[in-house]
Amino acid sequence: MLTNTSIPSSTLFHPNIDGSYLMSKPVTNIVENTDGTMSFHFANDIAKQDIFCLTASSDTLRFLSDTDVKLKVTITNHSYQQYTRYVGAYAWIIENGEKILHEARAFKQLDLERGQQEVCEFTLTGLDDNTDYEVCLYYYKDSSTGTWTKIGEPYNLNMTDRNLFKLTVQDDEKITVLSDNTVKLEVTLHNESFMSYTRAVGAYIYKKVDGEWKIQQPRSFVSKDFDAYSDMKYDFYLTGLEKDVEYRLYLFYYQDGQTSNWTSIGESYSITIDDSIIPAKGDLNGDGQVGLGDIAEIINFMSGSSAIPKDLVDINCDGSVDVGDIMALINIMAASQANAARTTTAKPNDYR
Repeated sequence: MLTNTSIPSSTLFHPNIDGSYLMSKPVTNIVENTDGTMSFHFANDIAKQDIFCLTASSDTLRFLSDTDVKLKVTITNHSYQQYTRYVGAYAWIIENGEKILHEARAFKQLDLERGQQEVCEFTLTGLDDNTDYEVCLYYYKDSSTGTWTKIGEPYNLNMTDRNLFKLTVQDDEKITVLSDNTVKLEVTLHNESFMSYTRAVGAYIYKKVDGEWKIQQPRSFVSKDFDAYSDMKYDFYLTGLEKDVEYRLYLFYYQDGQTSNWTSIGESYSITIDDSIIPAKGDLNGDGQVGLGDIAEIINFMSGSSAIPKDLVDINCDGSVDVGDIMALINIMAASQANAARTTTAKPNDYR
């Protein structure tokens, strides 16, 4: 319990008119919920224990067909008590600034404990093309359909948007320095589109010239088929970079399949290669050591499944990539292990 005299006390961010920061009302029954949020009673107002409150988060709205969509949300009960309530998704037609309730709607009954979350899916059918909709979530405050309360913000929708192609970057991107002039960008792109597409994705390097960021020649392109609402992993290799120079890397995709209409994906990445992060010869995956993973890089290149620059996997520098490079890499591994053995310091009791 927090009061004016407790340690810590209940205080305000801004002062009262008398200059004090004391809240002068107790905060009691402080409990951490399962989702990490906190619940409490303010001024010990027991009547407020019966207030029912839901929120929606982590929402996605996806097209299922030419006429149907699915809304997926996480519903959280922020109330002090457990409640059983209906939650409904409604579609409103937006026409000349007016909202008209559409017949498309879906309901789900939830039995949520205090602080409990549940992932819910609502399918709305029979929507028309060339019509603007607003999809809203509601819950019934008093366990009947007489009083409803909106949850969160509405979702704007037009069924013709299902034909748009859009890529987003997942939060697993990784940049690895492979040599004194080459970097690798590993990234997962998500197709947020209802349809499958074949699109080229490009990685571009920019360098500051005369105070302005200008595009440079090192660039990498990959063309792949994107299934609807799917993830696709990409590896981009950019070579010809200079040491100790700051670069910025941008990702683009071609919206209409042509190079004349490109759209950026996510934020830019800052890259600077210096001696401290340049890997040893043979460390093809940039993990800090020469091992079996690097042999796999050579095999993948030989099979055509890797776009790593040829000069990196041509370990013996004979102009071709073959078994000889694998043997050269094995020799590097053996030499590295021998050096490690020679530099090991023996303890006094090792030879007792």
